[in-house]
Amino acid sequence: MPEFTNFYMNVFKPNTDNSDDKFWADLGSLLSEHMQSSVPSVPRIDAIDMSILMGSIKRRKAAGIDGLVSEHIIYGGEQLAVHLCMLFNALLMHP
Repeated sequence: MPEFTNFYMNVFKPNTDNSDDKFWADLGSLLSEHMQSSVPSVPRIDAIDMSILMGSIKRRKAAGIDGLVSEHIIYGGEQLAVHLCMLFNALLMHP
């Protein structure tokens, strides 16, 4: 059992140090930019920003527990970007 644990210990760790922090910073700057430029107090994410973020995901990474790889999101197209915007905007509006 320890061999199994040691082998799979790093499966869900990013290859690049602080990559999650970089994405959080990018998301934070986009949200603060939208909050300053928008009249409503709830930040909104638009499809253009979503497409840019989707294109910046690293390719050729192993699938997570859900079975999705980054290429599913990268090549999901405009329809996926619109649906993700709708999802995230709904989450932001209903805390």
